[in-house]
Amino acid sequence: EQHTEKERLTRQRTRMQEDHISMLYHCLAELNSKHAEHHDKQDKLTEELERYKSVFDDVKGTLHKQERKSLSPPPAPVPSIYVSPFRFSTRRDILRRRSVGSAIADENTDVKRKGAKIVKP
Repeated sequence: EQHTEKERLTRQRTRMQEDHISMLYHCLAELNSKHAEHHDKQDKLTEELERYKSVFDDVKGTLHKQERKSLSPPPAPVPSIYVSPFRFSTRRDILRRRSVGSAIADENTDVKRKGAKIVKP
């Protein structure tokens, strides 16, 4: 009877150890899958980081180009085609213009006195 009790205890211990081992295997499998998931996530994040780095470098390059452009001297101003006649007027020019204008006005008054019709240009 003692012998069968000993066998029963041995069988029970063996069964417990087997359960324990299967549980450990299960935990190990779960850890492995989590580890793989983690590595996948890490790979994705690394790819994303590389993508962001390349975009950042592109932007940085563009900015550097713009900085170099802004540091270069500004282009010479394009001369405007229209130059105002009053821009470089001397006192004599202004007086001459005024006298020409008044001569034209006098001419018009002469015409008016004669009763002719003034045709404006």
